[in-house]
Amino acid sequence: MFICCREQNRRMKVYLCLIICLLLVCVGVNLAKEEMSENDGLIHELVKRSACQRRLCHGNRDCCRFDLCFMGRCMRFRQR
Repeated sequence: MFICCREQNRRMKVYLCLIICLLLVCVGVNLAKEEMSENDGLIHELVKRSACQRRLCHGNRDCCRFDLCFMGRCMRFRQR
């Protein structure tokens, strides 16, 4: 009976360690996601502030306002 209780205590310690490790991993993943989303916001702001002309593009939506995508580059065309 005494050996059985020792084994149960050992199992409980292992399960408790596993649960604590899983919680730490979850907290770490959440912190990493939060930091990545903050970095995305900063990168978005930097891209918005960068020069619009001569930027690579695939369509007009990739260019700034009043610019058009022409041959893979954003170009400003004069308005009449």
